[in-house]
Amino acid sequence: MCRYTLKDKRKVIVSSDHDYYQLLNNNTLIYSPTLKGFVNKNKVKERYQVSAENFCLAKSIAGDQSDNIPGVMGLSYKTLAKLIPDTTSSQELTLDEFFVKANDLHKKKNTKSIERLVLGETLIRRNWRLVRLDTNNLSLEHINKINSIFESDMGVKDKLGMLRYLMKLGINSLNIDGLYLSLQSLTR
Repeated sequence: MCRYTLKDKRKVIVSSDHDYYQLLNNNTLIYSPTLKGFVNKNKVKERYQVSAENFCLAKSIAGDQSDNIPGVMGLSYKTLAKLIPDTTSSQELTLDEFFVKANDLHKKKNTKSIERLVLGETLIRRNWRLVRLDTNNLSLEHINKINSIFESDMGVKDKLGMLRYLMKLGINSLNIDGLYLSLQSLTR
């Protein structure tokens, strides 16, 4: 929805899941109930050293225990940012561009980390397909079902409606007043 249907609309994703960081842009923010605040591109870069645009790539390399995705041994987000500084850029790297940079670096400087990065290409490409939030992993039937749900439930415009919707989803530990006021200030 963020990448296609609502790409030009301002939106807030309410979730503590880091997978959504790859969707952050000028029109998309994340409200994290566990952090009790908003996450934007700057916060992702502060915390992980990589840009939101390259978060999916970095997660494909570092792995994610909570999602049962093994990473390349010894490569964290911060290590990756040091090895391949382009991952800190707001320009999204494709997998092919990334591996060209990794192989060039491997030719110039052969360390264990760089070698693991180059040898881990198959794992990284597989992980990227798993963690990338895009339509590639969806059938046409799934896409149509998502669009149908979206069209029938165009969102909530008032505080009581938001409260009912969040309770329906099982989210009842939020500071609803604070969240609603924050969302209202974003729409101005």
